[in-house]
Amino acid sequence: MTKLNVLNYLSRKDKWYLGGGNRLLWSPEFPLFLDRPGFWDRAYYYNVPLQPLFTWAILDSNGKEVLLESSSREWNPAYLEQRFKGGSIEIVERKAVLPNDVAISALRLKNKSRKALRVHVLAWSAQESAPGKELGDVAVKNNGLSFERRIKNPEQKELRFACAFGTSGKLKSHCVNLSEGSADHPLWQSTPFYEKFAKGKLPDEIRLSGVSDNGLVFLATHTEVHLPPSKEQTVSLGFAVAPTAGEASQNLRLALKQNDPVNLSALSWQDHFSGVPFFECSDVFLTKYYWYRWYGFRLNTMYGNEGNYSFPFVCEGIGYFRAPISYSAQCHMLENRW
Repeated sequence: MTKLNVLNYLSRKDKWYLGGGNRLLWSPEFPLFLDRPGFWDRAYYYNVPLQPLFTWAILDSNGKEVLLESSSREWNPAYLEQRFKGGSIEIVERKAVLPNDVAISALRLKNKSRKALRVHVLAWSAQESAPGKELGDVAVKNNGLSFERRIKNPEQKELRFACAFGTSGKLKSHCVNLSEGSADHPLWQSTPFYEKFAKGKLPDEIRLSGVSDNGLVFLATHTEVHLPPSKEQTVSLGFAVAPTAGEASQNLRLALKQNDPVNLSALSWQDHFSGVPFFECSDVFLTKYYWYRWYGFRLNTMYGNEGNYSFPFVCEGIGYFRAPISYSAQCHMLENRW
């Protein structure tokens, strides 16, 4: 095995964690919506839960949802690929989390029919707004939406960060609405947009007032895709997280400008694996574990330069363990040595 494509070598159908070796990590321990589009299950910014990021829906030219059926899923360290079928449209979705903390969903839509189709692609999220989980400063920015989160809990000081959310296609319309709290599921018919999408667009409004400030803030961006007969088109959707709104918006814009933003994730992971010592032995399980452990190291890495984090470090794991923990540092060092 003198030459090894580690991404293909570690590919599986039963894994899903995605990360770029930095602050944002999509690592739901027990995902409920793995076969749904986008990133609805729990992500982490540092070790703070962030759920959901976003999902997406396809509407036909009459504004009716195209019901999707998941047909396959395959994972490697760089991205998760899922295939969907909906009427005469086949969709390949590749999901990744880039090193600059942008969660990307790159769609390839193929028209299987003999007539041209016009479809609406809507990326949407539902962010909790409640005491200790404030959401504010919502604005239309750089072809998408931006907002800020303020998370407080008794064990840590307040964490403030910003999110940016949008699509690679031209922003045709948008909508932000505060709603009463409900089960936070990725169901288009449960959103305010289900009734507000009319005459081919959303109402271009931001309404955050209500009987109470608590509930779910639904946010949606909308773009159109024209599909010639038997042809395919691509569109990318993204969700960026950063310390400031300017950084989040810029990172999202740079990612969505790429023809294939998921390729940035593949190149980054290939660069990581090419920079570590090559290893193989007669025990195929030990060989695979060696490369898988290098994957785990980078997945749990953060680069620091914020707050008390002055230097890069490797976290112990996911969730609560997504932090520098002194009593596990020696384990990482010992495994890294051999």
